[in-house]
Amino acid sequence: MDLDRRLSQHNEGERAEYTRNRLPVRLLYSEYFGRIENAFLREKQVQRWGRAKRLALVKGRLDQLGPLSTKPKRR
Repeated sequence: MDLDRRLSQHNEGERAEYTRNRLPVRLLYSEYFGRIENAFLREKQVQRWGRAKRLALVKGRLDQLGPLSTKPKRR
């Protein structure tokens, strides 16, 4: 997929309603998948993550992804 074109579509208010209401958007991270089904599953997985885990992914801190998967213990 042409990421520049897709980003432009989002910023022009086309397609996804979520981004249409949060303009402008910028691309922080992308992955390539050979099949759209796999890309969709990955997108849904990342959407379930908390902010700290998503930021670790964007910053390339893959070693932090595992520890961020556990819920903090309540006191």
